[in-house]
Amino acid sequence: MVGKVQIVGAFPPPLGGAAKNNEIIASALEGKGATVERLSISGSGLAHRRTLTHHIQRLGKNAAALLALVREPSRATHVYIIPDGGLGLAYSAVLWSVAVLLGREVTAHHRTYLYLDRRTPLMAAVASFTRRKTHHVFLSAGMRQAFEKQYGAVVGSVVGNATFVEQHVIPVATPISPALVLGHLSNLCRDKGFFDVARTFEMARESGRRVILQLAGPILEPEVETVLANLAQRFGDDIQYLGPLHGLEKYNFYMGLDVFLFPTRFAQEAQPNVIFEAMSAGVHIVASERGCIAEMLDCGRLAKVVPRGADFSAAAAEYLEDYEAHLSTRRQERRCIIDHFHAARGTSEIQYKQLLSRLLS
Repeated sequence: MVGKVQIVGAFPPPLGGAAKNNEIIASALEGKGATVERLSISGSGLAHRRTLTHHIQRLGKNAAALLALVREPSRATHVYIIPDGGLGLAYSAVLWSVAVLLGREVTAHHRTYLYLDRRTPLMAAVASFTRRKTHHVFLSAGMRQAFEKQYGAVVGSVVGNATFVEQHVIPVATPISPALVLGHLSNLCRDKGFFDVARTFEMARESGRRVILQLAGPILEPEVETVLANLAQRFGDDIQYLGPLHGLEKYNFYMGLDVFLFPTRFAQEAQPNVIFEAMSAGVHIVASERGCIAEMLDCGRLAKVVPRGADFSAAAAEYLEDYEAHLSTRRQERRCIIDHFHAARGTSEIQYKQLLSRLLS
């Protein structure tokens, strides 16, 4: 039976990874004949430092979502909720619990590691209260294990984010620049590791290595603009800021890189789309050990995961030295990285179809 699905989560604008994925799911359900109500609880901006205005907006949107759940007359409505990981978990707990009390079919899709890295009393309470009435969805097997270690066994499944990353049919090419081309694409801010990327580039140049740094994504903090301007003044065209990128333009960005840097410090980081995007273009990756990232990059020397607390820039510089010492071999390994991504995406596609079937039943 194809019915109605209420999706409680972030939707564009702004266009963050979670919002994009939610919109893909909503559109897919509509394409299969379901009626979808988007109950957006996202704020108006991407800033990682939340303002009072942001919290007021979130309160209003969550109140509107609660009213939408209560007024829905059909007990057959399926509620698909993406629990928040920060202070917003309080909103999520209320909406999730109300949906269960109303007798709805509830699917909770976990996309943050914040309440997995440390046990949260509120998540413990809502997980216990809704245990027999909720189907949980996790981004990886490791994420499910981490959740159940904190909150006990649950009924659930795994759906990886690789399915949300577009596959391209463009032939694989290798960079032809004699310099190493480093890249970073994200919301440019401290949480996502911009300053660690800048330091990695500086260390590489100080060692005498010819390195180009390409940056993409919106600038979220004024300190980023200051550092970026300073780097451009010192290194000229070897610092390239490309702004926000989308579609084929984004894929071409990845195709021109040797190594993608992702030194995230974001407490809610789980399974970032940008890592799968870089893998889809065959790019070697150096990333911080957060969320599911170690599972994503379980591909030997084709990537490096830097443990929490370690000096990311020093570890990345060491990786770059090895990369440059075996430059032709490393650049020929792009096909292996793409194959690794395709394997992850193939598994994720099967999982995703099962999720859609569940929401449509």
